[in-house]
Amino acid sequence: MKLKVATWNMAYWSHRKLEAEAWTYFVKELGCDVLLSQESFPHHDMVDEDHFVWNAIGGTRPWGSGVYSSKFKIKEYTFDNNFFGAVTAAEIELRDDLKLIFISVYGLMEK
Repeated sequence: MKLKVATWNMAYWSHRKLEAEAWTYFVKELGCDVLLSQESFPHHDMVDEDHFVWNAIGGTRPWGSGVYSSKFKIKEYTFDNNFFGAVTAAEIELRDDLKLIFISVYGLMEK
Protein backbone atom coordinates (compact mmCIF):
# COMPACT_ATOMS: atom_id res chain seq x y z
CA MET A 1 0.00 0.00 0.00
CA LYS A 2 1.35 3.41 -0.98
CA LEU A 3 0.36 6.42 1.06
CA LYS A 4 0.90 10.03 0.01
CA VAL A 5 1.48 12.35 2.98
CA ALA A 6 2.16 16.09 2.87
CA THR A 7 2.94 18.61 5.58
CA TRP A 8 2.56 22.37 5.26
CA ASN A 9 3.17 25.30 7.57
CA MET A 10 0.43 27.57 6.22
CA ALA A 11 1.66 30.67 8.16
CA TYR A 12 -1.92 31.81 8.80
CA TRP A 13 -0.74 34.75 10.89
CA SER A 14 1.01 36.34 7.88
CA HIS A 15 -0.98 34.93 4.94
CA ARG A 16 -4.61 34.98 6.09
CA LYS A 17 -5.65 36.89 2.96
CA LEU A 18 -4.65 33.80 0.95
CA GLU A 19 -6.47 31.36 3.25
CA ALA A 20 -9.19 30.27 0.80
CA GLU A 21 -6.68 29.85 -2.02
CA ALA A 22 -4.32 27.87 0.21
CA TRP A 23 -7.07 25.52 1.43
CA THR A 24 -8.32 24.97 -2.12
CA TYR A 25 -4.84 23.87 -3.11
CA PHE A 26 -4.32 21.87 0.10
CA VAL A 27 -7.61 19.95 -0.07
CA LYS A 28 -8.59 19.81 -3.74
CA GLU A 29 -5.42 20.00 -5.81
CA LEU A 30 -2.52 18.48 -3.86
CA GLY A 31 -3.89 14.94 -4.14
CA CYS A 32 -2.51 13.50 -0.92
CA ASP A 33 -4.06 10.83 1.27
CA VAL A 34 -3.10 12.57 4.52
CA LEU A 35 -2.37 16.25 4.99
CA LEU A 36 -0.66 17.67 8.08
CA SER A 37 -1.04 21.41 8.66
CA GLN A 38 0.73 23.79 11.00
CA GLU A 39 0.01 27.47 11.68
CA SER A 40 -3.32 26.79 10.00
CA PHE A 41 -6.87 27.92 10.55
CA PRO A 42 -9.64 25.71 9.12
CA HIS A 43 -11.54 27.11 6.17
CA HIS A 44 -14.92 25.58 7.06
CA ASP A 45 -16.33 25.94 3.54
CA MET A 46 -13.70 23.51 2.24
CA VAL A 47 -12.81 21.20 5.10
CA ASP A 48 -15.19 18.36 5.94
CA GLU A 49 -15.21 18.24 9.75
CA ASP A 50 -15.60 14.43 9.68
CA HIS A 51 -12.20 14.18 8.01
CA PHE A 52 -10.27 16.83 9.93
CA VAL A 53 -8.77 16.97 13.42
CA TRP A 54 -7.56 20.44 14.34
CA ASN A 55 -6.69 22.30 17.54
CA ALA A 56 -5.88 25.97 18.10
CA ILE A 57 -2.79 26.95 20.05
CA GLY A 58 -4.90 29.56 21.83
CA GLY A 59 -4.13 32.80 23.57
CA THR A 60 -3.11 35.39 21.02
CA ARG A 61 -2.71 32.66 18.37
CA PRO A 62 -6.00 31.56 16.79
CA TRP A 63 -4.13 29.21 14.44
CA GLY A 64 -3.02 25.68 15.25
CA SER A 65 -2.14 22.25 13.85
CA GLY A 66 -4.27 19.68 12.13
CA VAL A 67 -4.51 16.35 10.35
CA TYR A 68 -6.80 15.95 7.31
CA SER A 69 -7.78 12.99 5.16
CA SER A 70 -10.70 13.01 2.75
CA LYS A 71 -10.15 9.31 1.95
CA PHE A 72 -10.00 7.60 5.35
CA LYS A 73 -11.83 7.47 8.67
CA ILE A 74 -10.17 9.83 11.11
CA LYS A 75 -10.51 10.59 14.81
CA GLU A 76 -8.53 12.60 17.30
CA TYR A 77 -5.86 10.66 19.16
CA THR A 78 -5.32 11.97 22.67
CA PHE A 79 -2.19 11.59 24.74
CA ASP A 80 -0.34 13.49 27.46
CA ASN A 81 0.45 16.63 25.46
CA ASN A 82 1.83 19.84 26.97
CA PHE A 83 1.68 21.64 23.61
CA PHE A 84 -2.01 21.41 22.70
CA GLY A 85 -2.59 23.04 19.32
CA ALA A 86 1.10 23.02 18.46
CA VAL A 87 0.91 19.22 18.45
CA THR A 88 -2.23 17.53 17.12
CA ALA A 89 -2.58 13.78 16.61
CA ALA A 90 -5.14 11.72 14.72
CA GLU A 91 -5.77 8.03 14.27
CA ILE A 92 -6.53 7.14 10.68
CA GLU A 93 -8.07 3.81 9.73
CA LEU A 94 -6.44 2.75 6.45
CA ARG A 95 -8.10 -0.68 6.47
CA ASP A 96 -10.15 -2.66 8.96
CA ASP A 97 -6.92 -4.23 10.22
CA LEU A 98 -4.61 -1.19 9.90
CA LYS A 99 -4.73 2.07 11.83
CA LEU A 100 -1.91 4.63 11.97
CA ILE A 101 -1.32 7.61 14.23
CA PHE A 102 -0.34 10.82 12.40
CA ILE A 103 1.05 13.75 14.35
CA SER A 104 1.21 17.31 13.07
CA VAL A 105 3.88 19.25 14.95
CA TYR A 106 4.50 22.99 14.94
CA GLY A 107 7.81 24.10 16.47
CA LEU A 108 6.28 26.50 18.98
CA MET A 109 8.95 28.89 20.22
CA GLU A 110 8.28 29.99 23.78
CA LYS A 111 10.49 31.80 26.27
